[in-house]
This record gives sequence, C-alpha cells and structure tokens, in this order.
Amino acid sequence: MFQKMRQANYCFYPPRQEVQITLHLPAARPGMYFKIMTTGTTGEIVTITPTGATVTGLFINNNAAAVAAVTKNGAASFNFTDAATIGTWVEMVCGGSVWYVSGNSGVVGFA
Repeated sequence: MFQKMRQANYCFYPPRQEVQITLHLPAARPGMYFKIMTTGTTGEIVTITPTGATVTGLFINNNAAAVAAVTKNGAASFNFTDAATIGTWVEMVCGGSVWYVSGNSGVVGFA
C-alpha cells in the first residue's frame, strides 16, 4: 500500500498495518513540517520516503535493554520497524533539498 501525503505542516498517525506501507512526502519546500506518531504497535514496516530530497538526522531507540542511536545522513528514506509501539514519533522539517529529522521510540522502533 502506498500513500501520498499531500499537505504540509500536520501530524499523521499511521494505523496498525497488516502489510508494509510506504508514505511518500510531497515535493520538498523549505519550512515544511510533519510529525508522525504511532498510536499502537505498527505490526509491519512503515517506510517514509521524501520526494526530491534526502533525510538527515538522528533517531533514538530507547528500549529497556539498551539505548541505541540510528543516524541518517543523506538517506533516501527511513523506517518505523514492525515493533514500533504507541508513542513512537518522528518530526521532520524541510530545509529545501534535505529533510532534517529526529525521533524517539521506547523499543527498537527505527531502522
């Protein structure tokens, strides 16, 4: 399933999935902002792919076993893992050709 996010500056809450999905961000424009937050365990991988831009930033997987950082530097996309639980979030701000991202998960929620 593919979904095109057509608006900017809003929150999106992906529902629990039975199949892997890809969210395509609209064409990059400076100042665009998105926040994506899970409302339950995702169940499947959710891939976020920007259109005409790359992803740079840091995600924190803050699970009980260990805290781990997932860095992206000029990446084509990033993923919520199938284990991402309620409250896993990412914020994205567009600087033109780059989406600057940060996020946090209480489990291994990013890859």
